[in-house]
Amino acid sequence: MRYYHRHSLFPLVVVILSLLLVGFMYLTFEKPISNQSLLVPTETQEVSEEDYKAGLKNLVVSFQDQFEKSNDGLSQLILVESALKSLLDLRVPFQYKDLHLEIVVALNAMKIELLSENKDASNAYQKLVDRLSPEDWLNN
Repeated sequence: MRYYHRHSLFPLVVVILSLLLVGFMYLTFEKPISNQSLLVPTETQEVSEEDYKAGLKNLVVSFQDQFEKSNDGLSQLILVESALKSLLDLRVPFQYKDLHLEIVVALNAMKIELLSENKDASNAYQKLVDRLSPEDWLNN
């Protein structure tokens, strides 16, 4: 008996795809990746202490005034998130990094309390005020 064998293009397609894969791998691994192209350029400008103090003082004074005037949790939450964003946008001198981080943590605690069920941030706000009180330049 004679078997009828149908010829297909499957082996040809497999060979072509394999060659394309080998060519792609060769082109990909041929050129070494330079580390310089992956690094993001950073600014090395010196941060002015006076500019930071002025910016932080303005932010803290306006935040405290508006927070004490606001009554409901939603407006306080919006105010805290806005102050947190503005605070994170400030460039910080080295000697004030700890203070800056403590203020950010306090604002984040206020945000968490405002998002909780009781929506009362008075404890976290008092901690923030207590932390800022030793800094004479923020209270003048």
